[in-house]
Amino acid sequence: MKFLNIFITLIIGGVFILSDLACNNSSDKKSAFESETPVSGKISIALDKAFSQIFENEKLIFENNYRNASINLIEETESKALQDLLDGKVRIAILTHKLSNDEINYLTKKDLTPIHFLSLYDAVVMIININNKDSLLTQKQIEQIFKGEITEWSQIDAKNKSGAINIIFDESGSSAARYFKEKFSIREFPENFFALKNKKELVEYVNTHINAIGVAGYSLLTDEMDSLEKKYAAIAVTDSAGNFHLPTSKNIRWGFYPYRREVYIACAEGYPGLGTGFANFVMSDVGQTIIHRQGFVPAKQLLRLIELKKEY
Repeated sequence: MKFLNIFITLIIGGVFILSDLACNNSSDKKSAFESETPVSGKISIALDKAFSQIFENEKLIFENNYRNASINLIEETESKALQDLLDGKVRIAILTHKLSNDEINYLTKKDLTPIHFLSLYDAVVMIININNKDSLLTQKQIEQIFKGEITEWSQIDAKNKSGAINIIFDESGSSAARYFKEKFSIREFPENFFALKNKKELVEYVNTHINAIGVAGYSLLTDEMDSLEKKYAAIAVTDSAGNFHLPTSKNIRWGFYPYRREVYIACAEGYPGLGTGFANFVMSDVGQTIIHRQGFVPAKQLLRLIELKKEY
């Protein structure tokens, strides 16, 4: 409810964003969803837990504006979300990559029209215990750690006595794990890689283990976990010029932080339905402002209007 208070003016201003879409529903599209419009009906959206809070807030504002719309968010791994989209179990999936040509062709053959919407920029971030002083790593060192070529902190700094490096993901099937597997062409991670149940457990582990590196999406740094004492620090990584950059919203937007990823709304509908309407809402100024207010990087650059006073 605290979040909704922040957007009271946005709710008023956003009511008419999709009114034109609602009038364009194809009259010749006969299906079980023929009574659905871009602002009414029911739909399920599959998404990774890393993005659940963002889209929960988008859903709250959207449903408040359009009282005949009902959106169900299904939290699951990204690979499962993609499979549910292909299987027709959901019509929207939140993905950190575009659909492949094969996936698009598969959906097209089912008389669906897959569309991508670049909604925001995310990043894969790494954290370490604050008592571990090696918080600056090069991209080469990180690649070597993920490939198992560097397994001890002393290989990074001979003075670092933190012992063997343990890599901890926030959940099994994490999209962050998939990101590094693809980036570094890794088939299987070494034995010192582990997955916990959620971000809270990950933070608790890093808080109490000086040798650990926690790996998750950018929401790890933006989510409020007030019950946990912050005993960790984000790792800064070199860019192509050798300069170190922390995973901040500014560095993510401009690509200075190297492990940035794009977050897409993949919508597969054969008609202008609620999925298309919700995706357009997220891409509107209201939807992008919701993303910005949560500390994330919206895909659209939001304009700031500055009033200049004349002095005579």
